[in-house]
Amino acid sequence: MKRLAFFLTLLAAPLAIAPFGKAGAQSRNWQQSTDSQTQLWVRDKNQGAPYQATFIVVEPNGKSIIRAIRSGSGGAASATFPKDFGVFPPLPVGKYHWSAKVNDKIAASDDFNR
Repeated sequence: MKRLAFFLTLLAAPLAIAPFGKAGAQSRNWQQSTDSQTQLWVRDKNQGAPYQATFIVVEPNGKSIIRAIRSGSGGAASATFPKDFGVFPPLPVGKYHWSAKVNDKIAASDDFNR
């Protein structure tokens, strides 16, 4: 009798597992995203009065994009390109130049690639 019970258990096991196998699983449908942002910032090391920094980004094709930002706590003003500038992909590939002006004087400048 024990042999019969064992044999029946072996036969029933695949039926019990079937709903959890491949037949019962949903296939996955993956979505992905890659975000490439460039953080631009300038900071008053003396942490004086709040100020407005005007960030100017020049695309490889020569087009200028401008965004004015008020400084926050710690004396820093920062902008994220392209998000804070209201531009969206696709963007020109190549070397970008940026500068930050405070009171009509260039406080910082640099280049980055996209």
